[in-house]
Amino acid sequence: MNKNKDSIDEAAKSRSESTSKVDLETANLAKNKSDLKKQQEILQKKEKSLADGNAIRTETQANNEATIAEAEKQADLLGQAVEILSATASGQAVAFVQQQQRPDVVEARAGSSGLQTAITSVENLQTAQLNLAADTKAAESTAANEWENSAKDLAEGIKDAKGVIGSLKNAIAKGEEDIYNANETLTIAKEEWQAAVDDKNNRIDPMCVQTAVSHEERAQKRNEEIQSLQEALEILSSV
Repeated sequence: MNKNKDSIDEAAKSRSESTSKVDLETANLAKNKSDLKKQQEILQKKEKSLADGNAIRTETQANNEATIAEAEKQADLLGQAVEILSATASGQAVAFVQQQQRPDVVEARAGSSGLQTAITSVENLQTAQLNLAADTKAAESTAANEWENSAKDLAEGIKDAKGVIGSLKNAIAKGEEDIYNANETLTIAKEEWQAAVDDKNNRIDPMCVQTAVSHEERAQKRNEEIQSLQEALEILSSV
C-alpha cells in the first residue's frame, strides 16, 4: 500500500516537473521567435538604408562631377575670352600711341575703357566658375567621406544582425527539439502516474475491501462458535 502511494507521488511529481519543463520551453521558443522577427525587421531596414544610401551617393557623385566638369569647361572658355579681349585691348593701346596726333584720340580712349570693363566682367565670371568647381569638389569630398563612414556602420550593423538571426534560428531549432523531448517525457510521466493510479484502483483497493470483509466474517464466525459453546455448557449444567 505504501509502496503504491510512493509510486503515485513520484509519478505525480515527475508529471508536474515535465509539465513545467514544457511550459518553460514553449515560452522560450515564443520569445526567440518574437526576437527573430524583430531582428529580421532590423536587418531589412539596415539593408534598405544601405541600398538607398548607395543609390543616392552614386547619383550625387555623378551630379557633382558633371557640375565640376561644366564649371571647369566654362572657366576655360572664359579664360580664352579674357586672353582674346586682353590681346585686343593691347592692340588698341598700341594704335592709340601711334595715333596720338589724330583728332579721334578721345574715341580710342573710350573704346579702350569699355573693353577693359568687359575683360573685368569676364574675369569675374571665370572666377565664379572656378569657385563653383572648387566648392563642388570640396562638398563631394565631404559627402563621400561621410557616406563611407555611414556605409561602414550600416555594413557592421547588417553583419551583427545576421549573426543574431543565425543564433536565434539555432536556438529555435533546439527549442523545438527540447519541447518535443519534454512532451515525450511528459507523456511517459502521465502514463506512469495513470498506471500507478490504476494499480491502486484495480488491485490494492479491492484487496483492502476483501481483507475487511474476511475479518468481519471471521469475527462473526468466532462469535457464533462462542455462543454455541455457551449453549452447550448450559445444557450440561442443567443435566
